[in-house]
Parts: sequence; C-alpha cells; structure tokens
Amino acid sequence: MNDVLVHPDLSSNSKALLFSFVRTYNGGALPPLTPEQEAAAFQASLRRGKGDQLKPPNFSFTNIPLEELEPFQHPASLVLDDVQGAPEPEVGSEPEGFDIQAFSLRRQSSPNVICSPFGFSKTDPPIRPFSSYRHEEILAAPEFILEKSTLPSGAIENIKCVILHGVNLDKKQVKALPTLLASYINVEVLVLNKLGPYTKHMKGRLKCPRIRTLDLANNSLDSFGRLLDLISGLTRLESLNIEGNPSLHASLPLDYTIRLVGSCPYMEVLNGKSLDVETRFQGISMYGPKQMRHDLPRIRWQLVLDSIPEVKQQMSHNLALAAVGEFAPLDLSYVVKLALPSCKLPYFNVCGFSSLEELDLSSNFIETLRNQGLEHADRLRVFDLRDNLIGRREELKVFGLVPLLRVVMLQGNKLKNYRSRLIYETRFLKGSNRVGGLLTVDREEVSIMERCGALLMWGTSAERRRVDDVRWAAILRLCYGAHQLATVPGLLQGVRRLLLLRQEVPSLDLAQFTNLEVADLAGIALFKVTGLDTLTRLRVLNLANNPSLKSTPVFQQISGLSSLESFSFFVVGGTHKRSPQSKTYRSKVIARLIFANRRLQVVDEQPIMLEERIAAYKNSGAPAPLMEQYRFNLVLTLNCTIGNPGRDYHFDAVLPGQQYQPRDITILRRMAGWGIVSEAANFQPFQALVELDLSGNRIQNLLELGLQGLALLRVICLHNNEIDTPLAAVAELMLGWPSLEVITLRSNPCMRTDDDRLKLIGLIPSFRMPVSFTLLFDHANMI
Repeated sequence: MNDVLVHPDLSSNSKALLFSFVRTYNGGALPPLTPEQEAAAFQASLRRGKGDQLKPPNFSFTNIPLEELEPFQHPASLVLDDVQGAPEPEVGSEPEGFDIQAFSLRRQSSPNVICSPFGFSKTDPPIRPFSSYRHEEILAAPEFILEKSTLPSGAIENIKCVILHGVNLDKKQVKALPTLLASYINVEVLVLNKLGPYTKHMKGRLKCPRIRTLDLANNSLDSFGRLLDLISGLTRLESLNIEGNPSLHASLPLDYTIRLVGSCPYMEVLNGKSLDVETRFQGISMYGPKQMRHDLPRIRWQLVLDSIPEVKQQMSHNLALAAVGEFAPLDLSYVVKLALPSCKLPYFNVCGFSSLEELDLSSNFIETLRNQGLEHADRLRVFDLRDNLIGRREELKVFGLVPLLRVVMLQGNKLKNYRSRLIYETRFLKGSNRVGGLLTVDREEVSIMERCGALLMWGTSAERRRVDDVRWAAILRLCYGAHQLATVPGLLQGVRRLLLLRQEVPSLDLAQFTNLEVADLAGIALFKVTGLDTLTRLRVLNLANNPSLKSTPVFQQISGLSSLESFSFFVVGGTHKRSPQSKTYRSKVIARLIFANRRLQVVDEQPIMLEERIAAYKNSGAPAPLMEQYRFNLVLTLNCTIGNPGRDYHFDAVLPGQQYQPRDITILRRMAGWGIVSEAANFQPFQALVELDLSGNRIQNLLELGLQGLALLRVICLHNNEIDTPLAAVAELMLGWPSLEVITLRSNPCMRTDDDRLKLIGLIPSFRMPVSFTLLFDHANMI
C-alpha cells in the first residue's frame, strides 16, 4: 500500500503540494521510488511550485519506536535480598538434638594409643654417621682387635666402631674371631672386610647385641647357614653388606633376603639397597620373632608408615641430629593428607595424626574400623575406604564419632545398602555451615530428602515424629547458614527472598518471614503451607507444580493480601484442574486476585494482558461503558508511564492525572490496536499533544474524541477504524489543528473511494489556494 506525501518546502516561505508514494511495511519504509515514480512526482511538483526546493518531512509511520519499547521485567528480579549475615565460617555446627556428653563419652571409651612407624618403634636412636664417632670410640688396629689384653683398662666398653680390613687371617684366627669380638659389647658398627680365604671357616654367633651395621663384604663366606648363625643374635641390625663373597652367592636360596630379614627384623638395607615394605613384611611374617608374627596387621601398618614422605623426612632429620647426639621424638601432627591405597593393609591406626584431613585407604583388606584411631581424628574430613572388606553395619557407627567428617567413600565393600544407615549414623556431624552431617557419600551429594528418609528408617520414634521439623531446619541452614541463624538477631525477619529450589518440603510455615517479598516454592512437593496471610509485603508467590497443594486454603490465606505482583499456581502435565491448558483456570485466578492486588502483573509466569484485565472487571458485573472507559484509561497509562515497571493497573489508578500529568504528554504512539471506542476516549486534557496514533481501533465518531483545539498536533494516525463522521465535520476538525503535517484516514467508512479523499481536500479552504498549506495525506485507493 502507498501513502501520499504532501510536504513543505522547508527552505522558503512559499509552500507546495507534492504527491509521492511511500510504501510502508510494519511501520518501516520499503525501498525508494522507481525512476518512473520519481518522474511523476517531479512533474506534479512543477504544477504546484518549485520542486527542486522540496525536502522530505522528518517523520516515520513507525507505531512503536524500537528504542522506546519497554522490556518486561519480572517482579522477582526487582527484589534483592539485603539480609546482612555474619561471615561464612569454614566449619559447621552440630544440629539441634546433639548430645555432646554422650558423644564425648563414646570417643573417650576408645583407645588413643599411637602406633608409631616401624622405624620409630625401635628403642635405639638413629644410626650415627661414621664421621660422628670420636677417635677413642673407633678401633681399627688389628693387633688390638686380635689381642684384647693389650688395650688399656676400660677402653673396650668405649669402643663403638670396630674395623678389621685387609688383614689375611689364618684359620685359627678366623675361628676365634667371634669369641674375640664378643668382648666389645657396645660396638654398633662392625667391619670385617677382606680378611682372606679362611673366612669360609667363620662360624658361630656374633655376640655383639648392639651391632646395627655389619659389613662382611669381599670375603670367602660359602655357607648361607653359617651366615644365618653368625647374625642370628643381632636383633638390632639395620644394615648388612655381604657383597664380594662369590661362594656364598652360589649357595643363596631364592628367599635368602626374606630369611635374613626374619633373623634381623629391623634390617632396612641389604648390600647398599633399601628393602621394600613387602620384602620386610614377608621376612617378619615367615621367619621373624614369634611376638611379631602374632601382630602382623600392626607390623604391616608400621612398615607402610615408614614409606610416607613425612616420616622419611623426619627420619632423615634424626640422622642429622644423631651426629651431635640428639634425637627428635616422633611428630605426626604435620601430616595433613595420608594416601595409602593398595598396600594390603588389614589394619590401620591414625592416633597421633592430629592434623589429618584426608585419608585414602582404598583397595586394602580392612575389615573393621573400631579402635583404630578414627574416634580421635578431630580434623579428618575426607575418608576413602573403597574396595575393602567392611561387612558389618555396626562398623558405620564409628563414622559418627569423627566430628568434621564430610566425605566418605565405601563402594566395593562387603556391606551393601549402607547409604541410608551411614547418613543416619553421621546425622550429628558438624558438616559445613550450610549442611550438617556428611556432605557426600560415594561422590554423590546427600540430599535433605535422604537425611529425612534415614530418620524415618533408622531413627527412634521421637526422631520420626520430628522429621518435618528436621527437614525445615535443614532447609533454613542451607539457605542462610547455621552460624548466621545462631548469631544474627532477627535474621529470618529480614529475609526478602525465599527460594527453595530442588527441595522437598511437604509442610511449611512462613509466619516468621514477616518481611518476605519473594517466595519461590515451586516444585517442592508441598502439601500444606501456612502463614501466607501474615506476609503483608509479599510481591511474588510461586506455588507452581505442587499438585498435592489444595487451592482453597491457599486462596483463603492470600485473600487479604494487596501487595502481590506475580502469582503462580499451575501444575504442568496430566489433567490437573490447575493445568495451563485449562480454559477457565487462569481467568478465575486473575478474577480472584486482581481487585485486591492493584499491581498484579503476572499470573503463572505470563504477563496479564489488557483484555484479561478488562474481562476480569467485566465478569465481576461492571457495565460495558465503564469497561470501555477502563480500557482507554489503561492504554493511556501504559503509554504515559513507559519505563515505570511499578505502575498501578487498578481501575481508579489509571485515571488521567493519577500516575502522570496529561499536560506533560506530547507523544502517544502506542494507542494503536487496543480496540478503543470513540465513546470512551477523551484527549481534551492533552493540550501539548504533538503525535497521536489511534489506528486499528474501533473509533466511529471523530467528534467524540476530544480532539478539538489541539493546536500543537502535527501527526495523527486514524486508519483502520470504523469512522463514519461526515467529511465536512472532519474538515472542520482539521482546521482546528494549525500545526498538522500528517494524517491517515484510509480503511474507514468515510474514505471508501478516491472521490472521498478529493472531496475532503476540497472542503479544506487552504488546499484550494496555490501555495498556502502543507500536509502528508493518504491516498484512499492505494492504502
């Protein structure tokens, strides 16, 4: 369709009338005129005046300029929760019902005995380095070693290091050597190196019980049995060197290392190489002392502890201290993380690990947890016990005695269906500030629903009766923090937003949230809610997708509220009476709430449309003329309060002058397509009006709109209405608009033909003058 442009020559006092066709689509101009159209327009201008001086008008037919479109804001987005809480603590607190005395007694009843690493279980201090021995403590002269009578009186007791190296002993001396060395009862380091071919005759037992380092290298030892006899009494031996004995190596059994360790259980180094945990354990378990073989689970744990970096570091530190005769006692308090997976452990003991936070004992052979130090692991938070042999439900009680425990992994044990019972046994743990008890089990978060289910399954009758209270307390803790709830006075009274996403809350009392403005209770399996009638500041109430929640009690509670801006109560799916597909549900909700809640904008997450508001008033029994008046005033308010999301839609709040001043309004471009009738419209108070778009309504009589005397009116769009006002009256009305530049009247009964357009032009005196009047006017046949 085409609009006929009649526009002025803006560069001179003379005026001209120009007909030009501008096609419009959705308020925007389409491509420019063709050359033929431009030529026709130019010829028409020559008949009227100086076409080369004409310029296009500064006006577009856009009904709603894009920059003025008002984005919809949900009322919930306008409310920020400004509750000022205490700082978030790292550790939580015990929930209500926790018996601190009973808890302490249970912990104290378990033993708290440190199980030291194997290297620290010895009574001797670490081996001194050779350089730390004093001159009088070292005996390296063969003549003194072989002839003890030549030594000064009392010197033998001071000897700590005996060295016999590079001396070819005869057979007699070799056989007498063990007896001669027995006099050196305090010797710690014994070196018998390169003593000649007769060393193969060495036999008997070295009777030096304090020997810790023995070097028998580069000799002619040829019997493994004699070697075992030689060292069988050296229970403190830690390092042995038998290299360089070719005949001996030929007689060594496959398990000789294990047998040597069995004879000397504290042996750590053989031929200059450290022995691994498994070798040492096999030696002790197969050939070790009887006392050790009866305590093998403990021995393995001690041996494994020797291998952890923190213990090794402390051992190295003690070796350095040994040079000056000092010794640092065992200190496990600095071990924060202990990872010992796949170590074949049937036993563990974490007593003494006072700073331990993470413990990984996965893939071991552990069958029990009691009396193994967990009861005293005050800082333990993560415990990985996957793939062990835990098979009794009673073992789970131990987890309830680890106050800061948050994460437990138990997959792959003999015990099945343990999750619920574990959650119950740990219900009083401190957890985090937001969640009490365990946070995760087997890497899966523990929900509030699971906690309540555990109480119902394993709890006492008193605990089962309090399930709803426990659930609500857990939800409040999750939302606001245990520390904040305990320390901030009136915290809940200051809450403005309450969101209970992904929770299940069958029963809920909101009376304590006296300042609540947003309550998002959607999809929480709600069965009963109370306290709604006390929430006098409530703006947003979302009760959607709670199919068991009855409608009548809810509407009874909110009937006295007047602050609601958004209300949702629908149930998705099925044939529920509150289904969004219901033809009557939405209209009934709007009708029940809209009169008391003047600012109600949204129902079931959808903005309330103008027609829905009018229908609500109409269904309440209001007369039709009054409803048309409301329609007009409401559309005016929407136009005149752009940018004010807090506007009031109530009947008496949309009257001119209530939320805006008509004298300040110059442009009304959003009045199109609202179904306005001429009997309800009155623009007389809008004396400053410059632009007005009333297209697409139901206007019949232009004279009833109160448009007379609007001296500043430049643009008025009236097309697509039902106007049947006589053209003479229309022309007379237009003469009262001295500033008029644009008018559209197409698609109205009064402008059916081109003759009607020409007749209207002829009725305007200024149009009959050569150059006197300017106007943008539509062409009836083309529009």
